[in-house]
Order: sequence, then C-alpha cells, then structure tokens
Amino acid sequence: MYKLIIDNSLKDSNLGLRSGVTYGSQILRSNLGNDFVRDFTVTGETVNLAARLEHISIHELKLHNKMYFQNTIDRFSEISRLVSVCKDEHKLNPETFEVIQQFTLYQNIRSNLEKLDKARFDIRFNQAFYLKIKDHFKKKGFPVLNPEMSEIHGYEEYEVNNFKLKFYFLYYNPKGFSSFERIRILPIEADILDKCDIHSIIS
Repeated sequence: MYKLIIDNSLKDSNLGLRSGVTYGSQILRSNLGNDFVRDFTVTGETVNLAARLEHISIHELKLHNKMYFQNTIDRFSEISRLVSVCKDEHKLNPETFEVIQQFTLYQNIRSNLEKLDKARFDIRFNQAFYLKIKDHFKKKGFPVLNPEMSEIHGYEEYEVNNFKLKFYFLYYNPKGFSSFERIRILPIEADILDKCDIHSIIS
C-alpha cells in the first residue's frame, strides 16, 4: 500500500492506512455459500475484534477510555483536595494511591490518543498478539526501553534498526463483548515504511 502511495505521488496527501491484527483461540474456519458460489471465511470473537480495531476511530477510543476510567475520574477531585499528590506518596492508603495512579494514566492515555489522531499509518493489536511481538523482540535483542514507566506513560518503546517504535495501550469495549479489552496501537512513520528492513525484524 505504501508503494502505491509513493508511485502515485500521494506521499504528501492525507491518505492513510490502518489495520487490525489479533491473536486468539476462538476462531472458526468454514466455507460459506452453495455449490455455485462458495467463499472461505473465518469467524469468532478474535476475528470480530480485529475488524472492530480496524474501523474504530480515535474519537470513539477517547470515549471508551473515559468510560473505563470514569470511577477514577469521579473520585480524583475528592481525593486531590485531601492529599498532596506531589509528596509523601508512601503515606497514602492503597486505594487513594491507586486512584492517583489511574488518573495520571488516564491523562496520559488521553494525550497519547490526541497524538495518534494525527498518525497517517497505524496497526492495532489485541494484547495477546502484542505479547507475542514483545516476546519476539526480546529474543531478537530489542528490550523495552521504558520498563519502569511504561504503565504510567501508556506505551512501551523499542529501538529497532535505529527506529523508535512505541506501542501505545488503551482500553476498548467492543460491541458484543462482555468487558473492556486492553489493545495496542503502533503508529508507523513514513520513514519507517520506506527505510526500515522489516524482513530483518520478523525473520
């Protein structure tokens, strides 16, 4: 797709590309149709989630994350009047400390989503698929660069072939699913598509 954009002089256009990739066990393979028209397909929750990740907008994700953190958002104003969040954190009771951390994470995720709204190319993953990528990167010698702060910043960062890759995480409750799913978004800069040796990463 990126080659088509370059070949047709569309690099400076607003044309973008996004995809959804998931991993899981709830997949049904089947042939649909009749003797005249038949089509091979896959169905199931894992497949449905990939389709929803591809189509969901950043604006919708902002709303989903606000719903996920709503209890923390509601309680933060009450807690912030009672304690200082800048000092003596070790003296806070666990519930108060959890609200402060979650509110900070919510602010960072909201800020990250505003950045992602400007990304022209991105890949969306479910958490199960991301963990496979993370394990592959570890075996290839690409460690997480921000392990201590990733849960607060809302992303895990890697350096691969001199390119920085940030896998942002957020929370999404797809229609028909019983609970929120942690998902990942990897924005891809045009230079990465153009110059990064993908084969050396995946091999």
